[in-house]
Amino acid sequence: MEQRNQLAKTESKPLKIGEQIKHEIVSGTPIRSLQNVEPLNQSLRRVFVLIGLRSEQFPTKEETQVLVDFCRRRLGNYTASEIVYAFEMAIIGQIKADTEHFGQFTPKYLASVLNAYTEYRNRIAREVEEQKANERKKQSEEEIQAQIDAFLNEAKELYKASKGSFEGSKYHANVLYDLLKEHYTREKLIDFKQKAGAKMQADKAEFKNCKRRYLPIPDYLKNATFTQNEWRRQTALLVVNDAITKNISID
Repeated sequence: MEQRNQLAKTESKPLKIGEQIKHEIVSGTPIRSLQNVEPLNQSLRRVFVLIGLRSEQFPTKEETQVLVDFCRRRLGNYTASEIVYAFEMAIIGQIKADTEHFGQFTPKYLASVLNAYTEYRNRIAREVEEQKANERKKQSEEEIQAQIDAFLNEAKELYKASKGSFEGSKYHANVLYDLLKEHYTREKLIDFKQKAGAKMQADKAEFKNCKRRYLPIPDYLKNATFTQNEWRRQTALLVVNDAITKNISID
């Protein structure tokens, strides 16, 4: 029983502020990505209480909307919880920021505290990136090669379904895997995927824009599909096109 009680105390022990911020950086939802701004509204109300604003000094509905818009446009990389952490740290002197509000809570006042918080946060963000880099370094050569192999194998299979795009060329999918893996790093192969995805997102936006405005749909979009399979197919084509451009023999 005593052991269970001790375990319960350990599990309920609150995280230190640095650990809380690290958690927000790694797992939190940035303000710019919030689908619902209520978490941001709640954080702002909590800050109003923390700094000692009287209820009659709380921003009006219109003023609060200005604050919310300001947060989304200028503080979008932070999470809603980080706004609270920043003011808590300023209040106890953990960061150097003036919390005297003179009965008003304005975007300028909010930004002054968040600017002071940024230096502290950046140190933690660098630690997070260093930790990720170290974890990547710990990957065995076999694990890294397995990721490269999986990517290229996928590209090879998808190229088979797309080889009509290279009609008349001398390149064949059945040897793509063995030859291209010697020419591209894992980062480069992943870059192909990201470029294909970005192009598809742009094409999709253009397609929707034409439909919404009743504009003629460009020929290259008339039969376009925006599926996972199409994204993979486009990735495979990028890999092969790059090989052709670099005169990498794949036959």
